[in-house]
Amino acid sequence: MKGKRYTEQQILDILGQVDAGQPLAEITRLHGVAASPIHRWKNRYGRRTKDETKQPSSAARGASTTQETGR
Repeated sequence: MKGKRYTEQQILDILGQVDAGQPLAEITRLHGVAASPIHRWKNRYGRRTKDETKQPSSAARGASTTQETGR
């Protein structure tokens, strides 16, 4: 059985609840996710805001520029 997939926005909403001080047990029950993915997401997404996830990273922008110019 394949696990649930969460969008970046959903993940950031969940992490925001964790940062706001809501108990982890309550968050896991509400969203149907185990504690281990939440800890993994904290490591992966860190302190990103929703606005930062909408913008491509500087590395991605640099890679696309070099591909467009053919250098």
